[in-house]
Amino acid sequence: MNNWFAEINNSDNNPILRTYKLFKKQYCIEPYLMKLVSSKYRATLARFRTSSHSLAIETGRHTSPYTPKEKRICQYCTLNQIDDEVHLLINCTLHIKERADLYASLEHYFPMIVYQSHVTAFTAIMSSKEPHVIYSTGKYLYEAFGKREVSPTVITH
Repeated sequence: MNNWFAEINNSDNNPILRTYKLFKKQYCIEPYLMKLVSSKYRATLARFRTSSHSLAIETGRHTSPYTPKEKRICQYCTLNQIDDEVHLLINCTLHIKERADLYASLEHYFPMIVYQSHVTAFTAIMSSKEPHVIYSTGKYLYEAFGKREVSPTVITH
């Protein structure tokens, strides 16, 4: 088990785990796999957690020529931020309404979430074992990725 923890925290050997290591602190079956009844939300959450998604942080790793991390900017908002998991869940302005709904549904569990740093808020949401938080996060992510599929890009960099 110690080897597992050391491996996921080794960013040189496992750069794809840069986000996963923020919230995965113990070797165990994650509650969302059993508690999230909706298969579409569960699949979306699993892909998001494991960086198996269409955010620029991942798609840029497979471009030719290779896109440097700092150039993998969100094309759906004007914040000029790297399009990664934290950006999608916490910052991207394309999802302001959906995020407001998410935060409202999580207020009981995280009453001060809007005042926390982006990484702290992200980590709190993603590491929660509460069924309502898991469901709401899965729903938000499913809607956010769906919205991106039908939304034109806002800007070109």
